[in-house]
Amino acid sequence: MATLFKMPKFGLTMTEGTVENWLVEEGDEVKEGDLIVEISTEKITNSVEAPATGILRKKLAAEGETLPVQANIGVIAEPDEDITHLLEDGEEATAEEELQAESKAQQEEEIEKEAEVIISHLARKLIDKHKIKDIHKIERSGPQNSITKGDVEKYLKGLKKDQEQTFKEKEWTERRKVIARRMMESLESSAQTTLTMDIDVTELVKKYAQKKQELERQGLRLTYTAIFVKKVAEALEEHPALLTIIEDGKLQEFKSINIGVAVDDEEGLIVPVIKGVEKMDLQAVSKELTEIQKKIQEKKLSLADLQGGVMTVSNLGMLGIKYFTPILNSPESAILGLGRIQEKPLIVEGEMEIRSVLYASLTHDHRVFDGGEGARFLNTFARLLNS
Repeated sequence: MATLFKMPKFGLTMTEGTVENWLVEEGDEVKEGDLIVEISTEKITNSVEAPATGILRKKLAAEGETLPVQANIGVIAEPDEDITHLLEDGEEATAEEELQAESKAQQEEEIEKEAEVIISHLARKLIDKHKIKDIHKIERSGPQNSITKGDVEKYLKGLKKDQEQTFKEKEWTERRKVIARRMMESLESSAQTTLTMDIDVTELVKKYAQKKQELERQGLRLTYTAIFVKKVAEALEEHPALLTIIEDGKLQEFKSINIGVAVDDEEGLIVPVIKGVEKMDLQAVSKELTEIQKKIQEKKLSLADLQGGVMTVSNLGMLGIKYFTPILNSPESAILGLGRIQEKPLIVEGEMEIRSVLYASLTHDHRVFDGGEGARFLNTFARLLNS
C-alpha cells in the first residue's frame, strides 16, 4: 500500500523544516526504519526514517526547500502500484494535514498550560509586587507542587541574604556629602590642569634633622609639612599671579597669604587655613599646625578656620605616594600636592650621586594663570626648599 511520509515535528515549537539532504534516490528500495532524508530546523538537524517498506517512488520536496510541519515530502509504494491519485490529491491532503497539525499543536499548548505552575492568590500578589521574573527558581511546597505565599517569602529572604553577603549599606555622613559636592563643583566650574616636577631636596633633608632638634628644644614639633607651607608662602610672594581667585565672576587678588592644609581626618578630608603665613617664621607655622591638630582632635574647628585660603598644600608623602592630581579647593586657583621624598641616583655635574628627590604636583585653574606661570612657581619653590 502506498504511503505518504510527511515533514515531522521534532518539538512543540517547531512549525516548519528544511529538506537538507536526501539519503536515497527515486527508485531506490527502502525498508521501514531506514534513514532516507535529513531535515533541519533552527536548532537541530535530524535524520528521518522510512515509515514503510517499498520503493521511493516520488520526492515531493527538493533539497533546500522549507515546508510546514505535516506537509507531504515523499511517497513510498510497490514498483507497479498506482500513485497518481496521491500526487493529484497531495496538495489537498497537505492542507488537511496542516489543519490536523495545527489542531494538534493547539491541544499540546493547552496541555502545556494545564501543566503550568500552580500559584496561590497570595503568592501571586507577592511575585507581582517584587517583580519576580523566573518563578521556576522558587521552591514549591504547596498542594500539587504549587507555589505558596511562604515559598515566595522564603525565596525573597534568600535573595536578601545573598545581597547582604555581597555588600552592606554604609552611612553616607554629612561630611562626606559636603566633600563629594564640593569636589564635583570644583571640577565642573574650573579649567584644571596639573604640572609635575621632581625636586632635588638633598640639602633640605640634611638641614631638616638639625632644625627639628632646635624646635624640639623649644617644645615644638617640626614636620616637612610646616616647611612646605612656609616655602609655598615665600614662593607666592615672588609669583603674586597665584594669589588670584575667581569669585562671583570677578578676579580677586589676596593681600594676605593664607595657606590651606589638607588634613586626612577620620571623618574625611578637611582643609583648615593658616592665615598671614608671609608674616610667620617656621616656628610660628609649626605652632599653628600643632594647634590645628589639637582643634581637630577636640572637634573645635570653627567655620572661620576653614575659610579664606588662597592656595592649599596637600602632603601625601607619609603614605608613600609619588605623584597625584589634587582637586582645587574652590574658589582657590591652585593646590600643591606633595609626595614622598625618595633617595635615587641622579647625574650631577657628570657624576652619579644618590640624591633625595621630592615629587610635586601643582593643579591650577587655567582661567586664572597659564602653565608657564605655574612652572615658574614650581621652580621658585624648588630653589627655596634648599635655601
